[in-house]
Amino acid sequence: MVSKSDFAPVEWARIVQAPLLAGFAVSCADPSSFIGSIQESFATAKLVVEGAKTQTNPLIHAVCQELATSNGRADAREGLRTISQAAKIEDMKERSLDA
Repeated sequence: MVSKSDFAPVEWARIVQAPLLAGFAVSCADPSSFIGSIQESFATAKLVVEGAKTQTNPLIHAVCQELATSNGRADAREGLRTISQAAKIEDMKERSLDA
């Protein structure tokens, strides 16, 4: 089984960012109102919380647990910030998928 220890720190950071980047790409693909964006963010967060509790795949479980910590969330947000900085909505979708 694959685990966190199988990855270099930079690789692990990108893996932890992946769920948020996927949610971000979906949001950018079909932008909605402010409320819709909040709802999409909560949906991603809900899946992460559920995954930390119920996921049987060790790698997915480890990613969800990492995102459940304040440091994990901060690192993932930094990845999103890097992608979205000074970008138009069309560019953010492309950048999210490329990351």
